[in-house]
Amino acid sequence: MRQMWSEFVHEHPNLTTTSLKNKNSGPVISFSTFRNIFNRELKDVVRFRKFRVDTCQECDKCKKRLDNLRSLNNRSSKQDNEIRDLISRRSLHLRESEVRFASLRYDVTVLAEKVY
Repeated sequence: MRQMWSEFVHEHPNLTTTSLKNKNSGPVISFSTFRNIFNRELKDVVRFRKFRVDTCQECDKCKKRLDNLRSLNNRSSKQDNEIRDLISRRSLHLRESEVRFASLRYDVTVLAEKVY
């Protein structure tokens, strides 16, 4: 919301704001006024939600097992070794997934260029 307000003010230099340091002439609009107008006029059209991150089953399973092992007070050396193994497997899995996503992004870019 704040970023939208900032962009709005930059696109309308005739407005004076209470937080930006530029000295504009014209009517004053504060962030709270912008937010109130936005909520009143556009609340049903545009909605905000918390950022979510998709994870795969492998990541979820590994994280859950790590959390369980780390929560134990008296871990055995076998459990400590399992924690190290899980961390290294998870790290390898994340690197592999980054490579796959980079390849996918490249493929999509190349295909998009061929279409146009």
